Amino acid sequence: MPSTLGGNSWIGSGPIKYSDQKGKVVLVEYWTFGCINCKRAIPYVQSWHKKYGKDGMVLIGIHTAPGCTGGTNQAKVFVGQRQEGFAVNLGTIFDLVNAPFNVISNRTFANAAAANSIQDKNVTSIAIEIHKDCLTPGAENVVGGWTTASVRQVQIGDGIPAQGHQTAEKTGGAWVQVSRLGMPLVNEVVIGLKDKDRFNASKPSGDGQFLNYVSNPTLPQLISLVQTGNAGAAPTNFPRTDLLNVFLAGVQGVNRPANVV
Repeated sequence: MPSTLGGNSWIGSGPIKYSDQKGKVVLVEYWTFGCINCKRAIPYVQSWHKKYGKDGMVLIGIHTAPGCTGGTNQAKVFVGQRQEGFAVNLGTIFDLVNAPFNVISNRTFANAAAANSIQDKNVTSIAIEIHKDCLTPGAENVVGGWTTASVRQVQIGDGIPAQGHQTAEKTGGAWVQVSRLGMPLVNEVVIGLKDKDRFNASKPSGDGQFLNYVSNPTLPQLISLVQTGNAGAAPTNFPRTDLLNVFLAGVQGVNRPANVV
């Protein structure tokens, strides 16, 4: 056994030596990004570390992204405040009834209100820099990314909370996905109200169930209703096979995976 636990980069500590762990309880967890059981174990491992770390328990997580070769398996992660990079006219987008037709139809006004919207705001950013060899298996060179947010299944309020931060509630049960984000504004603009919760709890592999919202979107119909008298204000070429390619299959020669069905 080597004297130092292998690894090209360390997060949260420096290189760990086996000899320094003598007499301690050491939990070594091997995990990978695509392992669902690894993700499910994270809350339990974190709770063990929080409960027993002060008593000397050592938790070591080991991960090597699949497909990485020597010299490419080092990633960088940044978490912190950065200027918002997403340009959107929030007032105009979500208030089409009062939006002047020349504003929503003229591309030169695409960022007209951005300076007074979110462009001067900071957002909490999670940025990951990782070599392409660690992301693409074999000859496949299309990478898809999406994020989710989850909460615990049960939340109980404490009528007489103890002193401290967030002591008024107790949570438990499995983690449940309640939100997802890939393409901007899909949940807000494309998915119908009755299916928003279902969409937010789903995975991209199941997006076929929302096919009709993409091929026959309701937004153009709403624009036609509020922008009466303006012929051509919204497209009428349904079903929108072009959007099906963008949202589901990918554009041929641009971002369509080789094994797409």
